[in-house]
Amino acid sequence: MNTTESNFIELSKGLQKRIHALVDESLADIQGQIIPFIDEDTESNVRYRTNDVINQLIRGDFTVDDRDGGIYVEANDCITIRLSSSDWNKAVDVLASRTSDKAKDLKIERLERQLKESLNY
Repeated sequence: MNTTESNFIELSKGLQKRIHALVDESLADIQGQIIPFIDEDTESNVRYRTNDVINQLIRGDFTVDDRDGGIYVEANDCITIRLSSSDWNKAVDVLASRTSDKAKDLKIERLERQLKESLNY
């Protein structure tokens, strides 16, 4: 092997080491400086969407599927969330236990209506 070839090989090895070091440093920068913001943004988006779904349920802005009794909420026009009638009843139970008798009366009326509808099928 001649001197030029040896020099080239040595320069290539040195360049590879520096490139690896730069890539490692760049990845560390990305991991340390950018990823925390992505995680924080994702968490904020989840909170925002959850809050929106709860507000839609409170407003009555949902669809009830007569075939399966599921409650469907479309969150921010991008995700559809399904609550089973059992999930819905549990939520109503918790709310009714913390509110006036009027809420309990409304729940009883709703359950009676569901019972009558199921008997008609």
